[in-house]
Amino acid sequence: VVIGMDKYRLASGLAYYRAKHVADCGQAAAMQPVPETTGRHLFNMDSLMYSYWQAPEKLAGRDLLVIADRRDHLADILLSGMVKDVGDLHTLTVKKHGKEVGVVYYRLVTRYNPAGLIADFSGNAPSPSITAKSPVAAMPSSEIPL
Repeated sequence: VVIGMDKYRLASGLAYYRAKHVADCGQAAAMQPVPETTGRHLFNMDSLMYSYWQAPEKLAGRDLLVIADRRDHLADILLSGMVKDVGDLHTLTVKKHGKEVGVVYYRLVTRYNPAGLIADFSGNAPSPSITAKSPVAAMPSSEIPL
C-alpha cells in the first residue's frame, strides 16, 4: 500500500499514475493501484477525502510505503507509534523528459496498527485513545528527528 504523506496531492497523483502505468503495461486489474494508494489519515493527519475512502482498520497488519515531498513528513515521531518498524529514509529524484524537476522521500514501514495511535498531528481534537501530544509542532523542521 502506498501512502502520500501530504494533504492530498501526492496520494491523488500516485493513484492516477499507478493506475495509468498498470493500464499501459497491460497488467491484470487485480493489482488495483487506486485502492492500494491512500492518504496520511492513517497516521491521524488530515488527508481530505481519503479518510472517507479508506478505513485504517482495513490496512491493519499491512506494510506501507510512505512518500512525501518533505523529509520532515516522514519523521520517526510521526510514524513509529503505529507501525512495528520504520525503515530507512530514501530519496528519489523526479524527472520529466530527462530533466530533474523535484525530489520525493520515501520509507517502508511494517505492520501498520491503527490502534497504536499516540498523537494527533492534524490540529483536530484528539481521539479518546490519544495520550500524548507531539513535540513536532514546536520544532523547526531542521530539528525533527528522522
